[in-house]
Order: sequence, then structure tokens, then C-alpha cells
Amino acid sequence: MIDNVKTLDDSQVEKTYERFRYIVGQYKGQPHLLNSYLSNILDRIVSVVKTESVPPHIKHRAFQYMQLITNVRGYKIVVQHLPHDSSDLEPVLTMLEAQDQFDTSTWETRYCLLLWLSIIVKIPFHMSKFDGSDGSDPTFTPIMQRYLYYFNGNNFLF
Repeated sequence: MIDNVKTLDDSQVEKTYERFRYIVGQYKGQPHLLNSYLSNILDRIVSVVKTESVPPHIKHRAFQYMQLITNVRGYKIVVQHLPHDSSDLEPVLTMLEAQDQFDTSTWETRYCLLLWLSIIVKIPFHMSKFDGSDGSDPTFTPIMQRYLYYFNGNNFLF
């Protein structure tokens, strides 16, 4: 189902989503039974999300699936299965910045991106790798300024 998220036409989107929701909902009583499938499911979702050629509305569909998994299994477990490498910081933050903070229909995307960001920022890495301190691009906004925008109360999310 997740592999087909890129190719579904509009008439199949809701039907497929509801089917996935029903299947995942069956695990609410014993969510630990999802553990053996969790990495595979999340890897497929992340591959859709990380593909730059995929339109934003398709990425949002993928994040809706991730939110369902998170709802059943719990964010603490799901976050452990998300890719957490320092190279993921820039793409995740860029996707988060691209979100319309007043669009309530895409809350799942922002929720999942913030979860993903929460595990990435715990990785020890040198911020100079991302801060553009060489001064070569005057329009470049340092990563810390971009990051702090979401955590200083300047954003609708909080």
C-alpha cells in the first residue's frame, strides 16, 4: 500500500488510506506486534518523503500513513526507527519550513517532521558543518536561526 502512494489516483486515495487505517487499527490492543514490520514500513515511507521529485501532496499522504503508525505504536518507538543521520537535518528542516503553518489539513506532515527532527538534533555533530560560516552566500540563513524559529514561539505550531 505504501509503495503505491505515489501512483494512486484521486479515486483510490481515500479507500487505500482507510484500508491501511483499518489494518493498523487491528494492532491497537497489542501494538508490539507491529515491531517486526516497523522498520520496513517506515523505510518505505521515508523513501517517498526523501525523493525530491515527489510532489508535496504525495509526501503528505506518506506522512499521514506515518502518523497512523505513530498513533498505534507510539512516538517513542517510531522515532527510534526513523533515519537519524546529520545529513538528514537539512532536508527535514527544509521540508518543515516549506509547510504552511496555517494549513490545518497538513498537520500530520508537520507532526511527523517535528518527531523526525527531535531525534536528529540529539545526534552529536558539529554545527559548523551546517552554519555556512564561510560567508560565501550572503542569503544563506544559518541552520540555528532556522531551527530556533520553530522553538522560540514564533511559529503557529506552539
